[in-house]
Amino acid sequence: MNARMECLAPWAVRACGVDWNSGKPLAVDVRLRRGQPVFTPLTPEAVAAAESDARTAVAGALPPGRAMAVWLQTPLTDPAKARRVLPTLLDMAMPFALEDCVYEFAPLGRTPASGEFLSPETKPKQALGALAVAARRDDVSAQLALYADKGFDPHVLDHEGLALWTEAQRTLPIPDAAGVRAVVWVREGEALLALGAGQRFWSAHRITDQAGSTLARTVRVQLDAVAEGRYAKAPLTWLWGGAAAAACVALRARVEAELPGVASRELPGGESFLAGALAVRALLAGPLRFNLRRDALAHLAVRRQTAIQHRRRAVSLAAAAVLLLAANGTVMHVRAQRLQAVQAQFKTTIDRVAGWPVAAAGENALQIAQRELAARQEAYRPVARVFGPSLLETLDRVLAAASSSGVTLRSLLLQFEKVALQGEVVSQAAAQVLLGHFQQNGYDVELNAKAATEDQPSGFEITGNRTGENP
Repeated sequence: MNARMECLAPWAVRACGVDWNSGKPLAVDVRLRRGQPVFTPLTPEAVAAAESDARTAVAGALPPGRAMAVWLQTPLTDPAKARRVLPTLLDMAMPFALEDCVYEFAPLGRTPASGEFLSPETKPKQALGALAVAARRDDVSAQLALYADKGFDPHVLDHEGLALWTEAQRTLPIPDAAGVRAVVWVREGEALLALGAGQRFWSAHRITDQAGSTLARTVRVQLDAVAEGRYAKAPLTWLWGGAAAAACVALRARVEAELPGVASRELPGGESFLAGALAVRALLAGPLRFNLRRDALAHLAVRRQTAIQHRRRAVSLAAAAVLLLAANGTVMHVRAQRLQAVQAQFKTTIDRVAGWPVAAAGENALQIAQRELAARQEAYRPVARVFGPSLLETLDRVLAAASSSGVTLRSLLLQFEKVALQGEVVSQAAAQVLLGHFQQNGYDVELNAKAATEDQPSGFEITGNRTGENP
């Protein structure tokens, strides 16, 4: 599948198009100048001499009678699955076995039968199809033998109908995107017809009836059949050209009298238009590019260029792999250095906290350091108390509060770790004052009130433990 629709001879800087099917040798040399093709007529001898240039591509073609272009419609919306069924659909559409043919598919999209041709990215839920171009190997070999008898060995074997269509699109762009155009190329005894709407190619036909009725009827059938007759009333533009000038004029008059269009124009380039189209397609990238000289029938130079491209891609992939490996190695080295620095800093901190070198690592080292730190803090606690504030200040504040609140103390135990106090009060509000003093000094205390009796006034009891470090 020519997924990118690239030019047919990407290695070439010059292309020679040869039209031998028109009854006489017509050849055109095409070179690019500022991105635009420049055409020069050639003699057959000049084409044969140009073949020796490794940067020159020679392009021939098969007529629509020997090469078929058919649209294949799949019921699938997934591109990968649709590609897999295309060969089967082509096999059913062809009058001969697919194993005896060479074939190629255009990129997936919507077929003209379903309306506007769109890419899968535009309408991902639409059923996909593709244009297929195929020819029997025997017909390809016979065409190559014909060229060989004339002294040519073309690198590219194109499809004449598609060449006429794409070159007409390039040289005579249609202003009306919805309009239908019929490109007709007239030879002695036959005419080629390429039909489509806007930028969308429909079909290619070889017509041997010179009376004109068959050509007009073919166009009418296509207008009524494509997209359920949606283009039956569309404006029709005729584009005429050919190697047989007199036959072209006569056929043009008969056909347009039977099926007139909104416009009728002549193809530029005269009788060399088709030869120039073949050269342009070999040299310039664009849609609907196919080379039917492929597989075992491929030109030796094309095989050589393909092998060179494969080697270049392989070298590029290998270089990219080496760069990725080098980048990965650098990242891993930097990561290892950072990890080593963090581990060294962690061990230094653990040794400092533990107070001695810790042989363990990781979580075990952290647990050892925590145990050592807790034991050291517990051992230092009595010393810290000696240098801490005295409990006499707390005792003095409690006694002063009890005296001013009318509290009678029966017992008092005041230690750094705990407190216990019993007494009598006139009201429990006075006991709450004492409770607040103990809480302010870091004790978690609770008040147990005792109701008054006939023999004893109201009593209370305050007990608790220290929660803070400073009394």
